[in-house]
Amino acid sequence: FSCKVPNGKYIAKLYFAETFEGISGPGQRVFSYKVQGKEFKDFDIWAKAGGANRAYIETIPVEVTNGQFRIDFTTQIENPMINAIELIPQAGGQAGAAAPAPAPSSQTIRIKAGQSTPFTDSSGNVWQPDQGFEGGATIDRDPETVIAGTKDSGLFLSEHYAMDAFS
Repeated sequence: FSCKVPNGKYIAKLYFAETFEGISGPGQRVFSYKVQGKEFKDFDIWAKAGGANRAYIETIPVEVTNGQFRIDFTTQIENPMINAIELIPQAGGQAGAAAPAPAPSSQTIRIKAGQSTPFTDSSGNVWQPDQGFEGGATIDRDPETVIAGTKDSGLFLSEHYAMDAFS
């Protein structure tokens, strides 16, 4: 996955929930990913979230220096997957100066993986449809499924899987 963004510091939030009925315990879906070069090895959604149909959000401070935010995925056991990506610009500034608000060109980016239309969450934030992924496929889960640990189950009920990267 990648997208063009202004250079600067961001908080990247990666949204995961294990919703595939073929996964029934830890160790059955394990993959690695790199966010702006920072590697997360042996990532197991089931283990991180504490079971199936439970929200897990990985929060990662990143810096973009080449105008592109990128995530690379590596398959280990089963396919990598993700439900959503949020990239929140952080106010910058020089030491001792008041931190300015993010520039209008540095608005939060929200991508709802696996969905073909925008999604509006319970806070009124609009998530753009699936885009920026290299390879893979998408799937929708039963819309009646409740995801524990979130007010927004719908954010976790579609996914992009088996992708090589987001860029």
